[in-house]
Amino acid sequence: MFFLPLKLSFTANLPTAFYLRRYRIGYIGLYAVFSYDDPAMTMNSSNNQIAKILLIGMTLLIGGIGFRLVYKPKPGTTLPTSADAAAAAKLKFTILVANIKANPKDPATHVALGEFFAAAKVPKKAAIEFGIALKLSPKDIKIKLRLGDMFLAAKEFVGAETVYHEISVSDPKNLEAWQGLTAVLDKEGRYYEAMHVVRKALALDPDNPNTHLLMAKSALEYAVQFPNPENHAGELDFAKNEFVGLAKALPDSAEVHYHLGRAYVGLHDKKNGVAALWKAHQLQPGNQEMGQMLVIVLRAMNDMPNALKVTTELLKVDPDNAPTNDLYGQTILQTKDPDRNKKAVEAFARAVKKSPKNPIMLQHLGDALILVNDLQGARTTFEKAVAADNTMPYSYQRLAMVYTRLGDRVQAKKASTFGTKMEANDMLLRRLQDLSQKHPEDIKLHTVLAKRYQDLRRPGPARDEYLAILKLDPNNKDVPTAIKKAAAAYQQGQ
Repeated sequence: MFFLPLKLSFTANLPTAFYLRRYRIGYIGLYAVFSYDDPAMTMNSSNNQIAKILLIGMTLLIGGIGFRLVYKPKPGTTLPTSADAAAAAKLKFTILVANIKANPKDPATHVALGEFFAAAKVPKKAAIEFGIALKLSPKDIKIKLRLGDMFLAAKEFVGAETVYHEISVSDPKNLEAWQGLTAVLDKEGRYYEAMHVVRKALALDPDNPNTHLLMAKSALEYAVQFPNPENHAGELDFAKNEFVGLAKALPDSAEVHYHLGRAYVGLHDKKNGVAALWKAHQLQPGNQEMGQMLVIVLRAMNDMPNALKVTTELLKVDPDNAPTNDLYGQTILQTKDPDRNKKAVEAFARAVKKSPKNPIMLQHLGDALILVNDLQGARTTFEKAVAADNTMPYSYQRLAMVYTRLGDRVQAKKASTFGTKMEANDMLLRRLQDLSQKHPEDIKLHTVLAKRYQDLRRPGPARDEYLAILKLDPNNKDVPTAIKKAAAAYQQGQ
């Protein structure tokens, strides 16, 4: 049993004080005599009870319309509108549930409620309804696609991948299935696979803008996941050209301009990059991720006034956002603000509070603490940075300096030694990347790189190196079995 408060629809068109003082109507409690605890919606209510619910709803609706015809608000009166939408949504939900109670084995009733939840941005509940509908109608591809969409929206990627893959096998010409599968792989950071799966969608409809967006994005993400994106200039250039075309076709898409800017930046074209990122920021001024990328490029161009302006605007929208606070701290330090050191410490502290295991943010806080002469705080912070990622030479180098200033020569020497080793490892990784780029057919180089990425806890690049090995040698013994199985499952998309 549940209580569903339903406000009269016409009350949204009454000034609040007038409504309360003159009519004293308030809220009507609409009691529904059925329960929504069981997704299967078993038949527990009589048809008379359902009819009563619908009758009450229609009575309220007709009464509201009639009252609006009689009541004339004064000119210039500001009237609330949200109550109308809320009441309409509650009434619609009541009717949809009543329909399921009356026809529990009709998949259309569950689909209707699923679409209601989808529109309300409650994908998990929507997925439940589409799942029930699919059990009732197992061969309905449209319902299955919607189930995959809701899994994807709810970030239940395993379920989404399973659904889209099953559709692509049973219906290889289903464009939406291949697009959905590409989107899942992209969300999971499996960009190499996404780049190949999306080709199937492209073959089915070469002019589909969504396919081109997915294709360009997977190529871009594949390139920028590596420490040296410029080593994958081919993918970056391809992505840039795709996004240029999409920007012309979709001039009001902030997402397209944002990714176009990222592609330009990856190709070291800051001028065009910042122009595209400004456009994205103007289209979605409150978007933190887009604004952050703009600030990064503005800082690289030494445009600190605009960088500070954008970060300040972003913090008004989300004061606790970790990356934005981190960027604000970096930017304020490069101004002439007399309190810049103090403000930077505060900003970096807010960033670390939200992301306590981010080694870069910890490094920035540690450096700021040194500026205000808080050496003990800096020591603790850099030790946390090393614990978060023990492969970064900078953390060891700064620790060595702090230990020295604190008079701890033994720890300073240890930190310095580790820093030198990590720096050598970093240089070796870059050398391997350069060699692999020059000799893409060398399986041994790909193998060494894959294992090195694993050591550095970078599963995305490691996986993509193993997939590159499989392309050269499908039976290679160094490739983990799980990756072989995943690659085999998507051979249709290559």
